[in-house]
Amino acid sequence: MMIKREQGFTLLEVLLAVAILAVVSSMVGLALKSSFAVLGATALQKDVHRQARVVVQRLSEDLAAALVVPGIDFSGTSREIDGQRADSLSFASLAHLVFDPDGEQGGVAEISYLVESEEKQPERLRLLRRDHRLRPGQEGAEGSGFVLCKDLRSLSLAYVGADGQKIDTWEGGKAEEQEDETAQLPRAVFLTLEFWLDQEEEQVAVFRSAVWIPAAQNLGDGDRG
Repeated sequence: MMIKREQGFTLLEVLLAVAILAVVSSMVGLALKSSFAVLGATALQKDVHRQARVVVQRLSEDLAAALVVPGIDFSGTSREIDGQRADSLSFASLAHLVFDPDGEQGGVAEISYLVESEEKQPERLRLLRRDHRLRPGQEGAEGSGFVLCKDLRSLSLAYVGADGQKIDTWEGGKAEEQEDETAQLPRAVFLTLEFWLDQEEEQVAVFRSAVWIPAAQNLGDGDRG
């Protein structure tokens, strides 16, 4: 009668199996890492596009309702933060946002757009919108504000006057010395937004848009007529 001996794995077979498992695990890990990186980049680009769309839509609605109000200048200032454009803008508009219809009414407001540094990441900027409703006999004030977008690299604004020339700043108050009321409002505002995608690689997403101001167009047509 023959007795069967149970044979185990040799050390070489064990080492070979471990090596194969390590290679397979490494390949799977790299594939998952690449997939997560693609998903993360896609989510970031989607969020950046959403923020840009919000800024353009909000600014378009505010400027569409811009008007000339005594004591409130249409003022666009070219500024920089750490060498990057961080322009600001303020003007009178009928686009006052009412968050409490029961306790607040719409009307003329002084609206301001201001860029500031993030607290934890100073190299990244954020855009604030301030909205202060004006009442008879009341001076303009800073008013409350909220963050409209973040992760900005820069914000550039340019203004087109009646002569068609594009300039980086606008001070509508200077037009009070002139008879032409439309000179207090630019014909259009050009906007350039740069969002960070990868700060280490200095990758940014750039969005450009132009907003025409109906009040300036209408008054200008009336003057020519």
